[in-house]
Amino acid sequence: MLAWTRSTFCADHACVEVAPLGDGFVAIRDSKRPDQPFLTLPREDWHHFLDDVAAGRVDLR
Repeated sequence: MLAWTRSTFCADHACVEVAPLGDGFVAIRDSKRPDQPFLTLPREDWHHFLDDVAAGRVDLR
């Protein structure tokens, strides 16, 4: 079973959850659809994405 962590920027039920998979990968899912498939990314790519969001280089609308 994966240990999912919910985003601290969660609004209502629109949440992103992340879980470590081991071997340098993370799983990312929509909290409204926990039974659906999840996205898998290398941990380094996930951190680059978070850095881009924090710097305002990603439009999340």
